Amino acid sequence: MFVVTGIARSGTSYTCALLNAIPAVFCLHEQMTDFMLSVSDRNDLGRVFYADKVNGFLLRHIGNAGLDPGSLSGIGMKIPFPDLSLTHIMQMQNMRFLALIRHPVDLFLSQYQRDMDGSPWPREIFLRDGGLYKYHIYNNYCNLLDNINPSRLLCLKYEHLATDPGLLRLVGEFLGLPAPLSPGQCAASAQAVAGFGRKPAGVICPARGCLDNRRIYDESLVAYFTQLAAQFCQEAMARFGYVL
Repeated sequence: MFVVTGIARSGTSYTCALLNAIPAVFCLHEQMTDFMLSVSDRNDLGRVFYADKVNGFLLRHIGNAGLDPGSLSGIGMKIPFPDLSLTHIMQMQNMRFLALIRHPVDLFLSQYQRDMDGSPWPREIFLRDGGLYKYHIYNNYCNLLDNINPSRLLCLKYEHLATDPGLLRLVGEFLGLPAPLSPGQCAASAQAVAGFGRKPAGVICPARGCLDNRRIYDESLVAYFTQLAAQFCQEAMARFGYVL
C-alpha cells in the first residue's frame, strides 16, 4: 500500500488523479481522518490503530468504486501533511510514501490565492494569522522526509511531474507495479487529467494552480513571499535544490 502526501497546494490532488488514471491503481482521496479517529483506541500511551481496519476501509471504497481488488496492483490513499491520519499510517511498516514537494514561493502564493482570493484583507494578515505557521509546516514537512526510511520514500517535485508524465514510470516502479509503465501509458494518464482543477484566467496549465505562480501574481506579492521564503525556508529549499 502507499500514501500520497504533501503540503496543501503541492500537487497531491493532481498526483492522486494521475494515479487513478492508471487502470491497475486505486488512490483514495482525503477520507481518512474521521475514520482513523473512529477505529483508534485511546489509552495512556496515545492512540493505537489497527492495520486490518485500514485494509478493510480501503477495500470498501474499492468495492464502492465497482473495482475488483484482485485486479489492482497498487492501492493507496492521499493524506496531506500534517493530517492526524498520517501519523497513524506511518506506523505501518509496509506503507510506502510518495511525497510531493514544491517551490515554497509558488506554494504559498497558491495558498494565499485560495485563502485570500476575493478578500479585502491586506496580505500582511496572511503572515500575522497563518503565514508563520505555514512556513513552520513547510520546514517540518522537509524534516519529516529526512526521517522516513529511504526504501519507503519517493520524493517528487510537483514542477517535474506536471511537465514530464514519463516520471510516472518511476512512480510505478516504486509502487511495485508488475510491469513498467510505457511512455504511451504515462502520456495517456496525463491526458486523462489534463486541465485538472482550476486554471488562472488566460493561463493554460496541466494541473491545479500554476506551475510558476510568480509569473501570474502581482510583483509586489511575489516579492513579499520571496522575502519570507528567504527568511524562513532557505535550509529546506537547499535540501531539494530550490533557489529563490
